[in-house]
Amino acid sequence: MAKNEISRPQTAHIAPFGLRLQPELKERVEAAARANGRSMNAEIAARLEASFSEAPQVSSLPDYIAFIEEFAAKQDELNLKTELQMAEMRADNADIALRGIRMEVRQLREEIDEAVVAGRPEHEIDELRGQLRIASAVLPQQFEQTKVAKERLEALRARVADLEKNTRQ
Repeated sequence: MAKNEISRPQTAHIAPFGLRLQPELKERVEAAARANGRSMNAEIAARLEASFSEAPQVSSLPDYIAFIEEFAAKQDELNLKTELQMAEMRADNADIALRGIRMEVRQLREEIDEAVVAGRPEHEIDELRGQLRIASAVLPQQFEQTKVAKERLEALRARVADLEKNTRQ
């Protein structure tokens, strides 16, 4: 059996469809069909089918590379925005912790003053002073962590702003 006889039953029930194309477009379709090893009819059908598909279709290596680069850029943008959200949470948490430690230091100072005025036993006052030393020692570390978290946040905000600016162009 010849090749045409094998494929004829598959297409015999399909009614012919006349299509007029501008000469330039016809040449492009012919070139694409040759490059893809298809007939013009098969090339046109494949391109029409692809246009109805939800999945992106690429017909050449440069198209595929462009698709991958676009996908990678979108993924980078998504990753950067996720990183920004995480940095915002870290900066907020660091700031909350810093405020909490400052509040604890103030409260301990007030408690120590009240304990001295009230004449509480020295061991109780010493215990409060020990807590104050610990909180006071943690305060500069937390301040530095908060500062670093906020600097990181601002750097990420600048990167996102640059990315969005470049995307709009």
